[in-house]
Amino acid sequence: MTALAIDPSEIKITNYRSVRERLMFGGSVPKAVQAALERRERAIARREMAVAQIEVSQAAMALKLAKREEELNARAYRLSGREKGFAQRERAADRRLRAQRGDQIKPEAQSIVEAEEVSRPRPQLREILACVSRRWSIEIDDLVSKRRTSAFVFPRRAYYAIARELTLRSLPEIARLCGRDHTTALHHVREAQSIIDRLRVELGRQADLSAWIDAIYREMNG
Repeated sequence: MTALAIDPSEIKITNYRSVRERLMFGGSVPKAVQAALERRERAIARREMAVAQIEVSQAAMALKLAKREEELNARAYRLSGREKGFAQRERAADRRLRAQRGDQIKPEAQSIVEAEEVSRPRPQLREILACVSRRWSIEIDDLVSKRRTSAFVFPRRAYYAIARELTLRSLPEIARLCGRDHTTALHHVREAQSIIDRLRVELGRQADLSAWIDAIYREMNG
């Protein structure tokens, strides 16, 4: 079979299929053309390998993100479960406290007291926060900040204690307005419990929000 010669000008062609066909049929190819063909095949192989690596890395990243999302969802579920459990324990403690208070009054007055507790208007958490900030002459942003000087700790404690006393909100809800968790609110409520007990006797059941704030301000700054 006569060898098929390839002109050297075919080095610059882009139709490599014709070059392969000539090689398959025993045609002679200049070394420059053969080297160009090999370089092209190596470039194609490198490109395919790079695409495969990118696909593998993308799949690994997607798997990592899915795993992270599952961990965050599980954590959020656990936290919500903790808050629910804490709220349930709070409600049980409130029921026990009401039962103890009910033992100290006559049975015929029990329904009257319960009706007053339900019908008594209760302030909103943001209203309490605004009134406390005005009474202590500080900004709300400073009140809910992370600053721990006494100029901000005492009004913050007053907010927690008054909100716990005058509203039906749970500690997680009260603390969330200040960007804290329920353990912080519980600590402040316990620290101010003796003051709240005295003011409950002094002010009575009909005292409004301003009277509570003025009284607790005197107690904490007297």
